[in-house]
Amino acid sequence: MHQELEAFTGRSRADIVSRVLFVNDMSFVVETLVPDLVSLGIDVQLIGRRAEDPSLVRRPFARQAVSSLLAVFKSKPHDIIHVNYGLFGFLAIPDFRSAAILHIHGSEIRPSNNWRIRFANLVSVTFSKVVDSIWYSTPDLREHLREVGLTPTFMPNPIPPQFFRTQEPVLQEDRILFAIPLSMEKGADIAIDAVRILQQRLPGVKITALGWGPYPTEAMALRARMPDGVELLPWMKRDEFSRTIANSTVVVGQLRLRILGNVELETMALGRPLVAGLKDELYRSEPYYDTPPPILQAVGAEEVAQHVEGVIADTASARLMGMKSHDWVLRHHAAEHVARMYRDAYEKLSQETRRPT
Repeated sequence: MHQELEAFTGRSRADIVSRVLFVNDMSFVVETLVPDLVSLGIDVQLIGRRAEDPSLVRRPFARQAVSSLLAVFKSKPHDIIHVNYGLFGFLAIPDFRSAAILHIHGSEIRPSNNWRIRFANLVSVTFSKVVDSIWYSTPDLREHLREVGLTPTFMPNPIPPQFFRTQEPVLQEDRILFAIPLSMEKGADIAIDAVRILQQRLPGVKITALGWGPYPTEAMALRARMPDGVELLPWMKRDEFSRTIANSTVVVGQLRLRILGNVELETMALGRPLVAGLKDELYRSEPYYDTPPPILQAVGAEEVAQHVEGVIADTASARLMGMKSHDWVLRHHAAEHVARMYRDAYEKLSQETRRPT
C-alpha cells in the first residue's frame, strides 16, 4: 500500500502528511497518541485546551475561542487541522490551505430540551458542513450526525499502554467505586439510589464516588443527596485516577447515556469488572466492532446493586470478566492501533483535499 501511494503521488510517504495542528485536547486523545503518532512520522502541534487542564476550571467559551483562533493564525505550517468539539469548528474556516477535520465528542450534537445545548447543536451542525471530514468516537453519535445530513467517520478513543498492565487490587477490604461525575446526563441520580441499596445490603463494604461534576450547581444538588458514609473523591489527574480504578473491586460507570466513555474503557483495560448502562445494538451496528463489550449491563439502581453484589460474591467470575474486558479494549482501543488509524485517515484526507501551494 505504501509503495502504491508513492507511485501514485510521486511523493514519499513522509511527504504525504507529516504536520497536524490539533486544536483542543478535550478527551486525552493527543496526550495518549503523541508518542505513537511521532513514531509514525507525524509532527503534532497542540493548541487550545489541554487534557491536563482540570475539567472543573474551564475557561469561558468566548475567551477560549479567541485564544485558540489567535493560536491558529500564529501556528507553524501544517497539512491537517484537527479541531475537537463542534462549537470550535469555526477555527478551521480561516485555515483554508489545510484539510480540516471536526471531531465530535458528544454533548454538542446529542439532542436536548435545554436551549443552550440546542444552540450548541445548531452551531456544531453548521460548522460540520464546512469542513472536509467529520469524526465521532462513540457509536450513539453516528445517527445524530446522519440525521442532519452528515456522513461521519468513526474513530475510536485511544487507551494508553499503562492501562493494560493489569494487576489484582491490594486491599484489606472490598471497595466499590462509582466512577460517575455528578451529572444527571451521566446517571448520577441512579447511582445515588444504588448506593443507598448497597449500604443496606453490604454494610461492611467501602463505597467511593466522584464528588464533582461538570456543572457546579447541578453537582452541588446531587452531592447533597449522596448518603452519609460515602467517600467523595476530588478531581484528580489521570494517572492518579487510574490507580483508584485499579484498587477497586468493582467499578460502576455511567448509566444514562448507554455508551462507553474513557473512564469505562480504562476500567475494562485495567481488568476491573464494570457495571454500566449500555445499549448493545449501538456496538453491534457500528462496523468497527466485532462484538459488543463484555460488561455487566444495568439500567436501574436495583440492577446496579445486584451486579455489584454478584461481583463481590463470586471473585472467580469477576476475574474472568475482567480478563475478557481487558482483551476487548486492547483489540479495539489500544493507542498504537488507533494511532495507525489516525495516520491512515490523515493521509487519505490529505490526498483527497490537496490544496494548491
